[in-house]
Amino acid sequence: MIASRFRRRVVVFGMLLLGLACPGLAQAQVEVVAGPIANPANDHEYFLLSAGDWHASEAAAVALGGHLVTIDDAAEQAWVFDTFGAWDGIHRSLWIGLHDSEWEGQFVWTDGAPRTFSNWLPGQPDNSPVTGGEHFVHMLNTGNEYGHPGGLWNDLASPNLAFPTFNPVCGVVEVPYPSRPTLAVTGTPTAMCWKTRPGARCRVEHRARWGTGDWTVWRVVTADANGRSCVEVTGGAGEEEGYFRVVVE
Repeated sequence: MIASRFRRRVVVFGMLLLGLACPGLAQAQVEVVAGPIANPANDHEYFLLSAGDWHASEAAAVALGGHLVTIDDAAEQAWVFDTFGAWDGIHRSLWIGLHDSEWEGQFVWTDGAPRTFSNWLPGQPDNSPVTGGEHFVHMLNTGNEYGHPGGLWNDLASPNLAFPTFNPVCGVVEVPYPSRPTLAVTGTPTAMCWKTRPGARCRVEHRARWGTGDWTVWRVVTADANGRSCVEVTGGAGEEEGYFRVVVE
């Protein structure tokens, strides 16, 4: 909670943290294992998913508001693998958003970003005939039976049945805006600001006492093209003391 004095009235601001459950995620049959975790280099948020095939993982990523991760440079590559490659002591392969499922040999990112970086294992991609074709890219797990260094990229069939040494293969989701808005109180007059996905409809709700009474809609605002929203606050919607929360629809 953040308390702020304004015209001798105490106004307390609160945030409703968004849940991660949503119909699209349930249908994808994968779950969020970890996240959101912010990468300090780009302020994007990342999630680790449970083991699943590439398509299910991408569907879950879209349901969370992003895509399977796009690796832009060596720093992001290192951060992603260092953060999730051995999460909770389990060595995992990691699905990323690179694939050539639409045109063999033409690898593209699911979010449409240009390819500016690669980290292939030597000799890859090879579209191995063992699997009848490999169209999806993962970061290799540490400790695989071939001795390949963890984090290097390999193309793989999905689901992965031919190379169990690479299991579990878990998706990493990248979301370019906060999945859970963070509240900031700034300026004169006092304003309450937050960031979420661009164009999101946000309800600012108020009630006079914490834990009692109903939340009532106080303002409805739409996030701008950068995902930012602000509302001017003048003493708790006319109450001597009040609480606010933001619900992102």
